[in-house]
Amino acid sequence: MKAVSHEPWAVSRAVLAKLKADQRGFTLIEMVTVFIVIAVLTALILANTQTGDRRQELRDNAAGFVNSARNAEARASAAESVGGTSRKAYGICLTSTTAKDSQGNTFPNSKCAAPSGQANAYQVYARTLADSTAHPTWDTPPVLPDILASQKLPKDVRFFAFGQVYLDYVPPQPTLYVNGGTNDRWLYLFSNKASYYKLIRIRPKSGEVYVQ
Repeated sequence: MKAVSHEPWAVSRAVLAKLKADQRGFTLIEMVTVFIVIAVLTALILANTQTGDRRQELRDNAAGFVNSARNAEARASAAESVGGTSRKAYGICLTSTTAKDSQGNTFPNSKCAAPSGQANAYQVYARTLADSTAHPTWDTPPVLPDILASQKLPKDVRFFAFGQVYLDYVPPQPTLYVNGGTNDRWLYLFSNKASYYKLIRIRPKSGEVYVQ
């Protein structure tokens, strides 16, 4: 029979060898794999967060435009006066920060200048009609409106519209006109950094302006 060694040093070596075998660490490949998985998950979370922020930004600005339109409607309904002069129409117009009006003014001092490129701002205005029964288009010769409020959109947020767009609220109802007409109109509010947009629907015949 083979003798079993009971020397302390022999037992210790056997125990250490077993511990080393059981406590094997991660290999380099395993560690790199873990780091890659963490990086991918972090990137996905950040991307989703940024997309959510941009969508909320568009929702907030679309709601802001609608609220400004309702404010103009309320002023027209109350036949409010500005600067001591009775006004016949209140409205909101699209413009851009680089556009110039007929007096050469730029935003925010310009007065409903036609957008230079895509509209990235809008203004709430009051203006006088030639007479109370006139068709609510811009007077001839044009009378520049009084700007009551100017709002610039955040960077990379734009309105998609063809040319100048203005909403006129004419007392006494008041009646809503879009560019002097009563056809329905859609405005697209979008972000250059996200494939996402909000639709603003304008329905003159019912007087509705809302986010679709």
